[in-house]
Amino acid sequence: MIVAAFAAISLAGLLSQTWGVIVFVLKRLKDVDPAATCAPFLLAIVANKKHIIGLWRGELYGLMSCPVLESWSATAGILHALGEPQLRKLLSSLATCPKQCIVSIVDCQGGYVDIQTGTAELLCEVNERVATVTLNRPHKKNSLSDQLTPALREILLELESRPDVGALLLTGAGDAFCSGGDVSGMSTRTVSDAPKKTVDEKVAELIRKQEALTLRLYEWSKPTIAALPGAAAGAGLSIALACDLRVASSSAFMVTAFRNIGLSGDYGSSWFLNRLLGQAKAKELMYLSERVDAAEGLRLGLINAIFDADVFRAEAFAYAHRLANGPTVALSRMKRNLNRGALQGLRESLAMEAEHVVMSFETEDAKEAVRAFVEKRKPEFKAR
Repeated sequence: MIVAAFAAISLAGLLSQTWGVIVFVLKRLKDVDPAATCAPFLLAIVANKKHIIGLWRGELYGLMSCPVLESWSATAGILHALGEPQLRKLLSSLATCPKQCIVSIVDCQGGYVDIQTGTAELLCEVNERVATVTLNRPHKKNSLSDQLTPALREILLELESRPDVGALLLTGAGDAFCSGGDVSGMSTRTVSDAPKKTVDEKVAELIRKQEALTLRLYEWSKPTIAALPGAAAGAGLSIALACDLRVASSSAFMVTAFRNIGLSGDYGSSWFLNRLLGQAKAKELMYLSERVDAAEGLRLGLINAIFDADVFRAEAFAYAHRLANGPTVALSRMKRNLNRGALQGLRESLAMEAEHVVMSFETEDAKEAVRAFVEKRKPEFKAR
């Protein structure tokens, strides 16, 4: 029987393809050693086909070239050119491996990676250098929860360091982006036996949580795009504004929403709105909490592009794809220039731009772009 960890993956779909390389990436947990647990099964199957699996620094690695693993410190086994019987045997054997160890299945030839986040409330995949992260609580308009939000903070850290990621596309399942905090859950939280936190402790905890989410998003080293299929409200709006760019379905809207539940706002709403709109308009949106539809958002500069609802997700991916497959190093430096430029003087910005452009001249991407210009063709960037 196929293990539950693979429930979201179509076995028939896997077996109907000729896989050049299959990668199982296994995460080391506090009380579980995936290499020790799963290596015997991997080694036994590969040994039958005379494929090589090696141990490196105590972690299981396949001795084959795979860009996903070049700088990613994870436990991994790579199986090459498995046929249907071997694949069935492997999946069956992994039934004894704790499912929480299984992080992803990768098709290196196609460039697709499905990443397990530890919760069904957050989905993540990497495809053609676009990391798509989906808030997956459509029945709650993708409101933030005690499972979703910590997973989102962690996945942002993991994705930023991956060499196969050139841009982040953050979106929501169903007809919403994110409705902010789960208001219904606020009134049903159970009373804990733990000592009650002081106001100072609560403030310090919220600061840490905010910095690990919207500050992390704002300072993420690669381009970030929020794709709004519908509502972005409250802290959900703050998360969208923390991204570099925002694209929206024609039916999407934004609303600060904090006044509606008697709160003053968090996750950077006041900071982002001030800088994007100016103080007068920011105060209007915060004080009155009126909806801003996609067209008005585009006029105000909160939205960068609007797509028809029936093609929204495909168009949003295409938008992110252009950024993900551009000159990654140069785009990262552009982002730092712009972020810092909003907070520093012209002299400091000139110095930073000078340093970054001189360093960019030395990259392979810059040299490729010059060659492509001379040869009158499109450049093929390698993120180097």
